[in-house]
Amino acid sequence: MDRVVYLDPSHQGRCVKITKINFKRDFKPVGFNETVYWLSRAGQTKYFDFNYVDVKYAESLVGRKSPDSYTHIPYCYGYVETDLGVGVAWDYITNADGSSCNSLKDYTDNPHILGEKEKQLLWLGLESFFDWQIQHNVMLREIAYSNTLVREEKDGTFKLYHIDAIGCADLIPLAKYSELVARLRIRSKVRRFRRRMIDWLGEP
Repeated sequence: MDRVVYLDPSHQGRCVKITKINFKRDFKPVGFNETVYWLSRAGQTKYFDFNYVDVKYAESLVGRKSPDSYTHIPYCYGYVETDLGVGVAWDYITNADGSSCNSLKDYTDNPHILGEKEKQLLWLGLESFFDWQIQHNVMLREIAYSNTLVREEKDGTFKLYHIDAIGCADLIPLAKYSELVARLRIRSKVRRFRRRMIDWLGEP
């Protein structure tokens, strides 16, 4: 885990992610993959700092001037100064009643809390989550169980939020410059993750 997350004491409903290391000063690429990635970014280690990558992509979403871009990810408020160093402020996602959300990992680790009704609700939430990515061309670096929260709404339905790893971190980031490439990459990732969900939950 490259970052630590704290509730923001200055703003209710927000959290702050703080990078554990100084990438400009202390980070050096290790191994073939990291070295190639580092070279492809002209030796700029800031591209290994996920706070930097997330903020850059969040700024591009704001530039679209569409609130729908944030339907399934928390809103990013940018960099903030803290007594632990510079962090990035985000909306803190909870259930409608204020309680903590389960992640997909929580459900896989505790299968007894996922009955047939919950599976149906989860599939509805997943399909909305997948459609949003494709329709609004939002790239997620890695759709992971631990990164995906399941928010329980007031009406009992489920809404999924991806809380980490947004943007493009491809070795050759063509998706950053081509909407067509971005759409193809997004559809590919959605298909792969949907297959994982079918293996786990069964057909919707």
